[in-house]
Amino acid sequence: MKKLTFLLIAAALIVATAAGCGETNNNGSGSTTPVSTPEESSSYDESSSSDESEEPDESSTPDESSSPEESKESEESESTEESTAPEDDENKTATEKVLQAIKNVYGESYLPNTPIEQELLETQYGLSSDTYVEAAGEVPMISTNPDTVLVVKAVTGKEGDVKAALEAYRSKLINDSANYPMNLEKINAAKVESEGEYVAFLLVGANDDRANATADARTSFAEYQVNKAVTAFHDYFKS
Repeated sequence: MKKLTFLLIAAALIVATAAGCGETNNNGSGSTTPVSTPEESSSYDESSSSDESEEPDESSTPDESSSPEESKESEESESTEESTAPEDDENKTATEKVLQAIKNVYGESYLPNTPIEQELLETQYGLSSDTYVEAAGEVPMISTNPDTVLVVKAVTGKEGDVKAALEAYRSKLINDSANYPMNLEKINAAKVESEGEYVAFLLVGANDDRANATADARTSFAEYQVNKAVTAFHDYFKS
């Protein structure tokens, strides 16, 4: 009986020893399955995060076209161009400068856009070539619009002749205004003004488009418009 018990105990020890060897082979140095340690996993995550953070975000990069340096250079360039650009008046004649001063007070309400040809000065406006030194004027391209600005520099001693010719032209327009009743008030408001040897015929200003305006209201409107040119003409010679 003791011998049988000893044999059972010995057999149990052999089985236990064999089981222990099997576990060593599965989990010991013989295993070929890689295992990542916590330290290695943490290191890998940090490396990946670092690489991603180093890549520049294209959406956050400054716009080269709107950089302060380039904007400043652009503004300085424009300022330089404006300051060095020649004045338009430098190439204008004396009468053209007066004409420009009148145009400036109207802006988009200035309707004349076609220069008056020199040959028309005598045939249409009655100005003999021996009465003036130079002249500058404009009329609208559309003939149904009566707007006219004409500035004349008279020959010394001929100022009266120039003014008389332009007054005669004004009277003719008024007499013919029945052909264009829509322009009656504007034509009647035309003025002939003089400053020394300069004489100007002024028929200019915005059109009165009020459908229900009275004749008196239209007359006041036309006179107000023309008087802006009268003021600009005289002010030019005061500056």
